[in-house]
Amino acid sequence: MQAWVDTNTDAQQAARRLGISRNTVRAHLRTAETQLGRDLLTTGADVYDVVHAVHISAARAA
Repeated sequence: MQAWVDTNTDAQQAARRLGISRNTVRAHLRTAETQLGRDLLTTGADVYDVVHAVHISAARAA
């Protein structure tokens, strides 16, 4: 999730950063969608909420 957020929610860019395929990133996002009950593969409020949650989690960890 962090790599996806760091690359402006771009699965292709996240895949490059992680050294995996875009399809693998998308598969992980689909799993996260199920766990979070949010739609992450389209733009919208769900993505916005998750991006903020990831930023807050990262700030607390630091």
